[in-house]
Amino acid sequence: MNDFDNGGALILCVEDEDDLRNDIVEELQAAGYRTQEAGDGHAALAILAEQKPDLVLCDITMPGLDGYGVMRELRTKRADMADVPFLFLTALAGRADVIQGKAAGADDYLVKPIDYDIMLATIRSRLAQVHRIRRNIDAEIAETRRGLAAAIVERSQEAVALVASTLDRMAAGFVLVEPALELVQANATARAIFEEADGVSLRGGKLAGVSAQTLRRLFVEMVEQGKSGRAIALERPYRRPLLAQVSVFSSEPARLALVLLDPDRQPVLSSEVAIQMYGLTPTEAKIAIALAGGKRTDEIADDFSIAATTISFHLQNLFRKTQTTRQSDLIALMLRSALPAEAAAAN
Repeated sequence: MNDFDNGGALILCVEDEDDLRNDIVEELQAAGYRTQEAGDGHAALAILAEQKPDLVLCDITMPGLDGYGVMRELRTKRADMADVPFLFLTALAGRADVIQGKAAGADDYLVKPIDYDIMLATIRSRLAQVHRIRRNIDAEIAETRRGLAAAIVERSQEAVALVASTLDRMAAGFVLVEPALELVQANATARAIFEEADGVSLRGGKLAGVSAQTLRRLFVEMVEQGKSGRAIALERPYRRPLLAQVSVFSSEPARLALVLLDPDRQPVLSSEVAIQMYGLTPTEAKIAIALAGGKRTDEIADDFSIAATTISFHLQNLFRKTQTTRQSDLIALMLRSALPAEAAAAN
């Protein structure tokens, strides 16, 4: 199927014989082409410096700069016109002349006196050839772009999965959803929050519940207003609200990223991390974790079967190593240092 339409293609006619040039231009315009005229090679180069025609029709023998000179300028100095067909008009139709012109970069020859039917057929054929080449290049570029986009999406998904895997070891919930709140990624903490079904839950692969309705409205609002981030409270019927940091993750397609903080969820501190961060002994780490878990010093003494004076001794060391001075400051520091249960379970 040939879908080529000259669409008013612009043709530059370079010919020093005024009558012949006028006749050629009339035939081209009658066939629906736009035209520009030049009476010699230098005038042609001046026109070409200003705009790019779709095809050049050029006489070979001209005073000053001949057709070979015009073509040489185009082929050697104008890479932007490499796809512009260059047709010679010539009375020199000998084999040697044709070979010379082809070797110099001519695409075709039209022999004088001009057969206008052959001229129009040749021009249309050359323009159609360029059209096919450009269409194929455009198709290859589009395919390459689709491939790159797919690769980017795939890499993005891998990156999101890696982030979610990392956040599985953090106390905050991490969620990535599509516009209709279809779940893309959720870490372990977020899934635990969903399982409680208090205000927000996961149903059929989508976020559901009262808070989900709030998120859906917020998502639309943020995308429409071009906002990238916002912090909101997600109401829960039976407990204190969830704190949610909401961000638009990407634009094509738009996705919503949520970081969820549950004030009622007790973070778990890894004794190994506490030892590494603050240089604690194993016993000091256990005492610090117990305090962060809400235990009183007398309860800790009973649990560990040690004297209250020993607890006091360890507390003094904990204050010194963590650069705190009060038990409340120590507990707050431990809670800020909390890592998830997965790390703690390994101890």
